[in-house]
Amino acid sequence: DSTHLIGRMTTPAVTTRTDEAWAFSRRFLAGYASGVCLVLVGHPFDTIKVRLQTDGSAGARRFSGAWGCVKDTLRKEGVRGFYRGMAAPLAMTGSVNCLLFGLQFNFVAALEKFYGLGGGQGGTVVAMQAAVLSGAIIPIIVTPMEGIKARLQVQYAGEKGVALAAAGGTGPPSSFYTGPIDCAKKVHANLGTWRGI
Repeated sequence: DSTHLIGRMTTPAVTTRTDEAWAFSRRFLAGYASGVCLVLVGHPFDTIKVRLQTDGSAGARRFSGAWGCVKDTLRKEGVRGFYRGMAAPLAMTGSVNCLLFGLQFNFVAALEKFYGLGGGQGGTVVAMQAAVLSGAIIPIIVTPMEGIKARLQVQYAGEKGVALAAAGGTGPPSSFYTGPIDCAKKVHANLGTWRGI
């Protein structure tokens, strides 16, 4: 009857729109998932790296080396010490990778269409052009996140004044950050948006 005929006529169009929407969005979702996994696995290594990089001169070093940093952090702060400052990158890296993956693939598709190429025919040149475009956008988001993350990573348990140098001042121990939002507020108050964030 006419109902079944209309159903058969409209289903392919709906399916096509759904497929197009999924093809567009799945790259963003894949990027978000990869960003979350990257932070969960990589953040402890990043914490050790940042702590060693900010450890000071030879006479005043806190750690004897990478392994010494691992042992000292574990002994004094437990496993949580390796994940200090993780909230900001956990929230943002997924979003950044989501944006990066999505922009990259969709820029490639747009450039291939612009050059009159079929899907997947752009090759390395088009991929590089798309990477330049997407890469120009990402630092605007990543730079503030990295600054907040690094400041939180060099806070040590029980040392509330340690964050002052990273904050760019010699204020009271109240400059100790309680979390990423508190860190962003205090850095902004001390250094302003351009220099601090």
